[in-house]
Amino acid sequence: IGNAAADNGVYLRNDETSEIYIVDSALRDAVAELNPNDYITKFICIANITEISDLTVKLVDKEYVMQPGDEEGKAYKINGEEVSKEYFKDKYQSVLSLVFRERDDLMFSGEPYAAITYHYNDGRAVTTRFYEYDERNFVAVRNDGSTVKLSGNEISKIEKLFVE
Repeated sequence: IGNAAADNGVYLRNDETSEIYIVDSALRDAVAELNPNDYITKFICIANITEISDLTVKLVDKEYVMQPGDEEGKAYKINGEEVSKEYFKDKYQSVLSLVFRERDDLMFSGEPYAAITYHYNDGRAVTTRFYEYDERNFVAVRNDGSTVKLSGNEISKIEKLFVE
């Protein structure tokens, strides 16, 4: 959506075809009020359980490796110990449900407080590292270098997952 055009219109370009149209300026006004953050998923990372070979959660000096089972009888495991499907999926869903507050280019330094790595069946690995940002927040740094801010409560939720 671009500059003003004749008859109270604005220019609109189709990104796929590069065609340019003139539309009513009310469209621009309506879109201007939208916040893109309201329309994007706020999950840190979504990985289908059937597509991963394992998930590693590192918290300061502890590491937890989660290996999903399957319908053919492969056991669900956490740190090499067999666990029930329900127990495993409850923890897996909690890791998946990490959400961020806002996207931004945030500054961070030091060693990561935590890291979550999804190892996919096709050999890919996707890691998100979490750095302390301030007293109440963390910065999540994704594989592509993008950063998002999340509440410290999200990290506390993951820490509590593995405390028995």
